[in-house]
Formats: sequence, C-alpha cells, structure tokens
Amino acid sequence: MKELRRNHVSLAAAASLLALACGGSGGGGAASPAGATTGSGPVQSASTRAKPNLVFILTDDLDVETTSHMPKLQAFMAGVGATFTNSFASNPVCCPSRATMLRGQYSHNHGVWSNGRGNNTCFDDFRAAGNEASTVATWLRTAGYRTALVGKYLNRYPAVRSGVIDDAYIPPGWDDWFVVFNKDFNSDSYFDYSANDNGKVVTFGSSEADYETDVVATRAIDFINKNSGAAPLFLWIATTAPHSPSEPARRHIYSHADKRAPRSPNFNLRDISSKPRWYRDNLRLLSAAEITDLDGTYKRRVETMQAVDDLVEKVLLALDAAGQLGNSYVFFSSDNGYMSGNHRFPSGKDAPYEESIKVPLVVRGPGVPTGVTLPHDVSNIDLAPTFAELGQAQAPAFIDGRSLASLLTSSPTPLSSWRQDVLLEHEPADTNGLPSWFALRSSREKYVDYPANPEEEYYDLVNDPFETESKHRAIDATKRAQLRARLSQLRGCAGATCRQ
Repeated sequence: MKELRRNHVSLAAAASLLALACGGSGGGGAASPAGATTGSGPVQSASTRAKPNLVFILTDDLDVETTSHMPKLQAFMAGVGATFTNSFASNPVCCPSRATMLRGQYSHNHGVWSNGRGNNTCFDDFRAAGNEASTVATWLRTAGYRTALVGKYLNRYPAVRSGVIDDAYIPPGWDDWFVVFNKDFNSDSYFDYSANDNGKVVTFGSSEADYETDVVATRAIDFINKNSGAAPLFLWIATTAPHSPSEPARRHIYSHADKRAPRSPNFNLRDISSKPRWYRDNLRLLSAAEITDLDGTYKRRVETMQAVDDLVEKVLLALDAAGQLGNSYVFFSSDNGYMSGNHRFPSGKDAPYEESIKVPLVVRGPGVPTGVTLPHDVSNIDLAPTFAELGQAQAPAFIDGRSLASLLTSSPTPLSSWRQDVLLEHEPADTNGLPSWFALRSSREKYVDYPANPEEEYYDLVNDPFETESKHRAIDATKRAQLRARLSQLRGCAGATCRQ
C-alpha cells in the first residue's frame, strides 16, 4: 500500500482510507478513528490523547464547482468528512486571502489589500508590517508542532531588496520550508521555476518529473515520512494549481476534453440594467469566440486539478502508511473562487459575486462525522483559530475569526448559535475598472456597498441564488439603514468585536 502505481490508488489502499474514516483503527496512538460520529468533540485534553496532526491543502483560484471533477477528493475527503457549503474568502484575491489564513484577520486589520501596489509586493507589505512574527506557524511551533510550508507562499515572494534578490529568506515559525517561485517573481509557472529549499535555491526544468504539483506532493510526503511520530505535524501544502496558465500534467492532457464552463443562469448575463455603473460600462456580452476560449480555459483548469486530486490521495496514503491518518485533520480549500463567464466575466475573481467569493472547504479527521454537509457561514478568517484550537496552541487576541472545531463534531453548534453574516471586503490595486467594495452576506441575502461611487447592490439569495437582478431599489429605508449599520460595524471591527 506504500507504493503508488501510476498515481492510481489500489483497492486495498482505497478500502483503508475509507475504513479509517468510518471506524477503522486510526494508528499512531489516536484516541478515536478518523470518522467516528459517537465521540466527544475533536479537541480533548493532552492527557487523554496525542495532539493531532494538521494538514492544510490550499489551492489557488479554485471555484467550488470544479471540485465536482475531483473524484479522489470527493471519495476520500468529502465522502468521509465534512463539506462546508457556505465557505467564503473575505477578500477574494490570492495574496490578501493567504495573509488572512496565516493570521486569522480581515484585510482591514492585517493591512494587505491586494497582490501589490506600486513598487511594493504583497509579500513586502505583509513582512514590513511585522505580520510574520505571529502567524499560525509560530503559534503551533510554540505548542510543540513540527511545521512545514510546501508550495506557494505569498505573491511575489521572494522580494528584491536594495537590488538583491532575497531568495534565501525563511519567515519565522517554519521548521521545513520548500517554497516555489517563478524566475521573474511576478507570475506562476508549472515548469521552469525555482524553490527555496530551506535556504538553498534549487531550480526545476521542463521535464515531466519537474511538474510543480507533483514536486510539491513528493516534498510533502517526505516531510510526513521523516517526521511522523517525533512530534505532531502542521503541514501547509499550497499548490499553484489551477491558477493561470492552468497547465495540466502531461498525463492528464485531454483527459477532460469534453468539459466546458457551466451555463448557469448568470453565464454571460444579458440583462444588466440593475447592475452598478462600473459593471455596465466595463462588461459587454461575451462573443462566441470569447466563449470558446473560456471553455478551453475551463477544460484546462479541470485537467490541471487532476494532479492535485492525485496529491490529496498521496498525502492521505502517506499519513496512513505512517500510522498517522487516524490522528490527522486534513483540510482542503482555496484562496478565492473563480468566474468562468459568470456575470460576463471571462475569467477572474475580485468581484463580490458568489462564484468569486465562495471557496471549497472540506475537512476529515478525528470526530468529524462521515459525509456531512454543513450550511454554517464560515470564512477564511476562521482557519487560523481552528488550527490553533485543534493543536491546543495559544491564539492571540487579535484574531478576527472563530474556531470551527465546534462544528467538526457529531453535534455541531446549531445555526442559530453561529454567526448570522460575514464581512466581505476588497480594495483593488487598480480601481479603473472594478472599484473598492464592501459587502454583508448572510444565508438569505447579500448587500454590497461601493463607497467611492456611491452605488449598491442587493440580492435575495433564496429566490435569486445566481444574483441575476439586484433589488437595491426595492429596499425600504429601515432595511437599508440596518444593513449599512451592520456593514459599518464589521468594517471597523477588530479581534473579539469581529466575532460578535
């Protein structure tokens, strides 16, 4: 079972992965099997169980719909764990979202709003603000974890300082550091890239063995194999996939040639009369040629994710072979969503619409019920406090998010006792097209404010889940005042006040 043949799971391995989540022996001294539904909560005292391993698989620009084309994720994660159906990126763009996941804070508190402005990069901004001194890595390392980041860190890492590329830099908190970057530091690549391997720069070429997702998977497995049992593990695996240029592994080219972008009700939306001026002035109907192009991009994105699906399987098998799967929480998510023709956007994120702000979030681990869906409103601000609580680490008071640990049990916190709305915020580096916006999103409605214009949008998500018509003109004065007051409250929140 330790041997993977051509990236396909054996029947014995598949049975093991499923059995461990359905009540098999967890190994590694775990107090409960990975999918038991009858135990107490996932966090027990250190005297009654070993601290669990924490594995976070983070993708780049992955929309929720595309995960339906990842059979291993569905079988070995969603099928035996919990899927959050209302999980959001509080700022739906790559680097601010990653900063949020590292710190558990909104952009308005950690200070990173975009992938970079002027000569500064997002990595520069995050580092210069002192944010790296206190992240989920430093908290867990202090709590006795062996920590590793494998894959992509923050955009434009490493920075150029005083004309010198600081490509050996490793932030605090990480015991093992294997972070990839492209040679021009300003784009992503699946071949011909470099990596900081614990302070030594190594380069990769264009052979099949250099394919980035596979290299990242191998390095993550090496970390598991070398460190399992010595200390609890915190492993952050960050793929470039499926970010543009969305290049599949060669074994997956043409594997999904029949796919095309979903034709949802908001695909290439025709009636935009209720949309704000920035939308009407900038987003014209997509031509037939443009739709053909975006269908090709969608197909490549699905094919690119097949190597990530293999990565998920390999990591789970490595934990199983090490006797650690039964005592490991594995999280799968993305830094933001992605639009493929939705609302006339030929591609991209940044906008306040569902396809952009919603992200997949799937969790398996000790005490997590098998194959459940959770409708609670959760956000990327919640991941860091969740890892801290599961790892029995001391989380700082500045955290804006709430731990999800109470939801990962057979008796999750009721919806009525959970947060009733989430804040969404975005200030792009270039506001010539999409302006800054702030939004309040609940299970029933979404209110969007454009402070600089000023304009607004309002959607009844129960009757119009695809946001085809903004009903902002029909909001009465009292309702509008309530929405704006709550939005203003969250825009100014910090720490505990964000969790109210």
